[in-house]
Amino acid sequence: MYYVSGTIGWTNPWYTYPTATFAIDTYTLTYTAGANGTITGTSPQTVNYGANGAAVTAVPNTGYHFVQWSDTSTANPRTDTNVMANVNVTATFAINTYTLTVNMTGSGTVAKFPDQATYDYGTLVTLTATPATGYPFTGWSGDLTGTTNPTNVTMTGTKTVTAIFTSSTTTSGDIDGNGSVTMGDALLLAQSIVGIATLTTAQRQAADVNQDGSITMADTLQVAQIVVGIAH
Repeated sequence: MYYVSGTIGWTNPWYTYPTATFAIDTYTLTYTAGANGTITGTSPQTVNYGANGAAVTAVPNTGYHFVQWSDTSTANPRTDTNVMANVNVTATFAINTYTLTVNMTGSGTVAKFPDQATYDYGTLVTLTATPATGYPFTGWSGDLTGTTNPTNVTMTGTKTVTAIFTSSTTTSGDIDGNGSVTMGDALLLAQSIVGIATLTTAQRQAADVNQDGSITMADTLQVAQIVVGIAH
């Protein structure tokens, strides 16, 4: 035992006072995918107080899209920063919807089944073309080709389809078969010459306006002249 100057009493020099230890708080970040999607990145994550988590991404299945996390966040990829509490969220996904536009060239109608304003991804739609008298159905164009009628369209995106009805009585210059000669016929003829559009046999007959056995820009010019009344 020894005397400590300035104090009253004695103290044991071999006694060790306890030391307090501290550790930083940690939190768990848990990310889960709802139906029709997956999560990429690490989940769960253990993060120190005030630190940032690592990025995670909600990945939708084909035909679906990410909507939001269950805490209403729409960040994707998502990184939680300055973490001060546990995080446990679920990503939600919704099916894609698309429109199907059907146009007609010539005279006739097209029925859609089912007939809806929008269609869920993967929906099978049946199209049935019904020609008017004197305008037989000759094929489809746009996002559908061929001459099968009725036919089916699988909705994997927004689609536009045109049903072609061609007049059974060929009118010189009436290439689209709608019963009149317009600048639309001149445009269709020009597109066929440069290879953008393909004409049916009946359309080629109507396109050969000067009757020289070939389709050239001279025919396009003559169609334009018919429209403005210079030629007949």
